[in-house]
Amino acid sequence: MLGNNCSGKHTGMLLFARQLGADLDGYLEPDHPVQVANRRVMERFFGLELPTSRRAVDGCGVPTYHVPIESVATGFAALGADRAPAVERLHRALDAFPRATSGEGRLPWRFHPFLAPAFRSKEGAEGAIAVWGERGALVVKSQDGDLRGYRWALPELLAALGWLDADTVARWRDEDPPRVKNVAGRVVGRVEIVGCDLPDASANAR
Repeated sequence: MLGNNCSGKHTGMLLFARQLGADLDGYLEPDHPVQVANRRVMERFFGLELPTSRRAVDGCGVPTYHVPIESVATGFAALGADRAPAVERLHRALDAFPRATSGEGRLPWRFHPFLAPAFRSKEGAEGAIAVWGERGALVVKSQDGDLRGYRWALPELLAALGWLDADTVARWRDEDPPRVKNVAGRVVGRVEIVGCDLPDASANAR
């Protein structure tokens, strides 16, 4: 799995299987001790039981479950507030190695200079992205399943929540203006962000 874009998580699961003394073969099966433990951790943070009747398989082979977006936000908010040594160690690793978190050029890598150290971000499949920290979590899912709009919409959403100061937002906009370039590097259009005003920021900070 070292060539997989999820190689880090697979390496971690194999190391965990070795630590448990479990077979390495079949570590992706839902009833393998590693996947059972993964499900329990997700249930703890999401605050709900993950139904096996609504289980699927992720693109990298890992069992995945249907989770309402509100529960995903609750889980990331709980992660941001958790002070357990293992969680703090995870956050320190994410802060120190942003390239390993997502990959050079991908959105969390792009966002890191503007979010750290108060927040982290991680993208998911089908146009899902999460930003979380001590103040809460913002989870967004695009209708078309693509992440391209988040590059410029996310700073506007975070500004509306009051999670970024004006200087950081201005720097973000200056360093990555909402322009569209063609393959020759010429500006051929611009992106306009509309509808990012949140009527009640406190109600959406989760």
